[in-house]
Amino acid sequence: MEVGLGKECEKTGLYIDCRRDKIVKPNSEYFSSQMWAKEREETTLYIQCRVRAWFSRRRAAALRKLRDDKDAEL
Repeated sequence: MEVGLGKECEKTGLYIDCRRDKIVKPNSEYFSSQMWAKEREETTLYIQCRVRAWFSRRRAAALRKLRDDKDAEL
């Protein structure tokens, strides 16, 4: 008995209505847990890289301002 595959829906003493059954297949957007983990890792590394660059730019700007303030005092 293969229910829902459009083949045989009856068994001796049992009737299962298969007229409205659908075969559902994953579309092209389906991804496995390994693909999901890889995507998460890549996104995490991207965000981490951007945040570290932002921290570095802030620190460099603060050090430049400190240097310029010292030069202005002299």
